[in-house]
Amino acid sequence: MIKKRTLSILILIQLLLSCTKESTELRMSDFNIPIITGYYLRNIYGEIMGKVGSPNVKSGDKSNYGNSEYFLVFYPNPCDEHIGVHIKSPVNSSTKKLWITPAIFDERTTNSSIYLNSANIVVGGYPVYQTELDNNNIFLNLENIENGYYRLYLKIDDILLYDNLVIAKTN
Repeated sequence: MIKKRTLSILILIQLLLSCTKESTELRMSDFNIPIITGYYLRNIYGEIMGKVGSPNVKSGDKSNYGNSEYFLVFYPNPCDEHIGVHIKSPVNSSTKKLWITPAIFDERTTNSSIYLNSANIVVGGYPVYQTELDNNNIFLNLENIENGYYRLYLKIDDILLYDNLVIAKTN
């Protein structure tokens, strides 16, 4: 009887400790690595210079991003060790949460059923970088992150935006 009660208490404590608000907001429940199908090439001013593949991104809360109330852009892409991030959001928005997770690059066409199943992984992975922001323009130092493909997420209020990032250091 004592062993069952002790075991029940330990399980309850573990559940309470593992369900913190920050971990559920920054690390989504799906730890599968997101699949990216392309990315936008951006210069140091944030201007789109082209694209590779078919970018599966959500940079704004509306289809016409220029008219979006919420918007995310970072530059340059690919980057080496630093990126600038510009965010558009209403003045009374809550704190912005930004995080970056590793991703897998997959250029297969949407005609493949394998592609369709894997592309449903929009949010996932384990953050290699995360921060909270109060302003709309910041620069991030990514020198401790390895070369590769990543997904950058931004959560403001109840809006989740994401874009695909390539880190390509020359040395």
